[in-house]
Amino acid sequence: MKRIQVYCLLLVVLFTVSHCTTTMDSTLYYYTDQNNNVYKISVSEVKYDPISPEESSSGVYSGGEKAIVPISEKTFKEIALLAEALQTDTISHIKHREMRTSILLTEKGGKDTSRAILRPSEKRTALENLLRDLVE
Repeated sequence: MKRIQVYCLLLVVLFTVSHCTTTMDSTLYYYTDQNNNVYKISVSEVKYDPISPEESSSGVYSGGEKAIVPISEKTFKEIALLAEALQTDTISHIKHREMRTSILLTEKGGKDTSRAILRPSEKRTALENLLRDLVE
């Protein structure tokens, strides 16, 4: 009887661990900064799609060069913590996009799970600095 209980417990632990890994693997964050440069963040990489002068409102600004940068699981978790903190910090959210705002979208399992338009904040600056450092 004890063996069956241990076996069942092991199955529950394995399912939980594999489910958490699968959920993390299927989580994507899309971050559009105040200049409309887009970062697509997955567990394994950050893709940076900068705005070109032709796309910018000034006709001059360039976000630089496109980049795809591999990241570690530790870095992804750091980004995820910042992103989740920004999603739950509703004080920095507004309803409509204005100048100096950014957009953060979370996708899990192929479905949008949260979306926020963010005013400038310390948390937002921390996320932007981390992402910028990765792609430069």
